[in-house]
Amino acid sequence: MSLMQNLNTLIQYGLPGHMLSRAVGQLAFCEIPQVKNTLIQQFIKRFEIQMDEVAEPSLDAYPHFNAFFTRALKAGIRPLAGTDQIASPADGTIFSGGQLSGDTRLTAKGHHFALAELLGSHEYD
Repeated sequence: MSLMQNLNTLIQYGLPGHMLSRAVGQLAFCEIPQVKNTLIQQFIKRFEIQMDEVAEPSLDAYPHFNAFFTRALKAGIRPLAGTDQIASPADGTIFSGGQLSGDTRLTAKGHHFALAELLGSHEYD
């Protein structure tokens, strides 16, 4: 394990959960330009954010990291799906695909959901 991995493990398991959560929350809403811009730049690099798709590309436009995390995209950059498709308001990775039926159960982040729960309706059963 690298030094950075060891440090991350120590932080995650060595600190009480609420303390770690509070610290991350404070970082997410930190308005110190050097801190929040560094966080945003690292996030852009790590997750390969396409800044040419962002409505406001200047990091100075974001008062804190969380504002960047919920950034707007340029109009029309990601067209909405047709009526026979499902669209998600978030970027992500698709781990599986296929046809779904009314009794399909899906697992997301360790929680199990009925298809109707995710769609908010039984209309698609």
